[in-house]
Amino acid sequence: LFGARRSPLEHTGSRDRGATGRVETVDVDGASLWTATQGTGLPVVLCPGGPGDRNYLQPVAEMVDDLALVHRFDPRACGRSTGGGPFTVQRWVDDLERLRSHWGHRSWVLIGHSFGSLLALEYARTHPTRTLGIAYISCMWSRTADGEKARSDFLTRRNEQTPRDWSGDPAVA
Repeated sequence: LFGARRSPLEHTGSRDRGATGRVETVDVDGASLWTATQGTGLPVVLCPGGPGDRNYLQPVAEMVDDLALVHRFDPRACGRSTGGGPFTVQRWVDDLERLRSHWGHRSWVLIGHSFGSLLALEYARTHPTRTLGIAYISCMWSRTADGEKARSDFLTRRNEQTPRDWSGDPAVA
């Protein structure tokens, strides 16, 4: 997706693991979500595992922040974020969509780890025109939706769209 620029072995851990770049709290549907943004380029959001875990994906953000504008967040009621239930996959997907809108991206790449991979897939299924791509790290199989059907639905919707000329697109410029 981004090409191999840096090896994970090159990272010495000298950066602040909690808050590199811009940190802000974003209000979404009765919650305040902690977020951190770093880098420049293609918009990417890193979705942590759990459910119920805070964002621990700073080392991943560091691997691509010279190629991408990387957003991290703590899901509602996790880590540095506030908010309450109901805790459903759809509500977490809605939170992701509100974050995308808040940051002003027409579309973005979602990278999910473990349960975060399920959120990335569900987001892509429900927002195919807002999804430039998906990457999984230690993917989990969906227990709330048929993963193959979701993947198939996403690809079908994307293939039905008119092919895009990506040059000049502010999401990838």
